[in-house]
Amino acid sequence: MSLIGYIVLGIAAFMLSIQAYAWLDARRARGRKIPTGSNVPGLNIPETGPALLYFHSPSCMACRPMTPVIRTLATERKDVHAIDAHEHSELARAYGIRGTPTLVRIKDGHIDQILLGTRSEVQIRALLDAA
Repeated sequence: MSLIGYIVLGIAAFMLSIQAYAWLDARRARGRKIPTGSNVPGLNIPETGPALLYFHSPSCMACRPMTPVIRTLATERKDVHAIDAHEHSELARAYGIRGTPTLVRIKDGHIDQILLGTRSEVQIRALLDAA
């Protein structure tokens, strides 16, 4: 293998390790109590029952197909919230958000599940129904 091949392989391994770290970090967050004291207007997470937080950013290309779906769901349901991760970076940090788009399902005041990456409307509705 040439030097270029080793460089490409090294870069690919590095990128995979970053993805694996983010996935493992999301798995470790399960069961953790949700952070308190959010300063996001209109964000009212109930202490009992489910809620879905959608962390996005305006510059995120992967967020663009999901954002209209989440906004529609947020008008239909009171338990769905869209949060701009750049505008509310302190809250995103408190939830351990490492990239956008990220969905955080909350149940009874604890983090139930964190999903990284783009999801379809069918997957998002299934996530809400499972909560």
